[in-house]
Amino acid sequence: PAPQTAEDFFNLGHECLHAGAFDEALSHFTQAIRLRPDVAAGYRYRAYAHSELGKRLAAIADFTEAIRLRPDDVQSLADRAMELFLQKAYEQAIADCSQVLELDPGRGAIHGLRGRAWAALGDSERAEADLSIAIVADPDEAVSHLHQRGELYAQREQFDSALADYSTALTIDPDQVSTRIARAAVYCSTGRWELALE
Repeated sequence: PAPQTAEDFFNLGHECLHAGAFDEALSHFTQAIRLRPDVAAGYRYRAYAHSELGKRLAAIADFTEAIRLRPDDVQSLADRAMELFLQKAYEQAIADCSQVLELDPGRGAIHGLRGRAWAALGDSERAEADLSIAIVADPDEAVSHLHQRGELYAQREQFDSALADYSTALTIDPDQVSTRIARAAVYCSTGRWELALE
């Protein structure tokens, strides 16, 4: 049967989203929102469709509406933080990350994201603090967090600390090309040419 209710359109949108049919998902979520503009989930999931289509400002607008309707929606806050970070709106991303961590302190990935935003703003001390928490609290992405913290150390010419982080990351995942390049650069900076070549 043809979809008639907001729930029908939402479910179709959800199916299309998971199938990679993002334009169709967008259309279905828009219909769901037209019928039930007071339900936050419609905006949140339409934001995902916008994001997949590269429409980041539209995604941010939908996440913002979802948060207005449900201020305690931690996931919408976390997702908006990422979109803001990708738009280089670092201060706004940090504000969203901080709000997420107030509501759900255990989110290690959000510490990692906030750390990257602090680093982009040049606040290496706060960046280091957040990345250090993320390395422990978000083990699935520890390699990425170690790499980011290694970059901070390298920028501050704390080369031994940078090498320690890069080496730990490569122990976890030896195939990280970007981390090998970064470690080689530190070896070059410290005159350890044979290790750099290796």
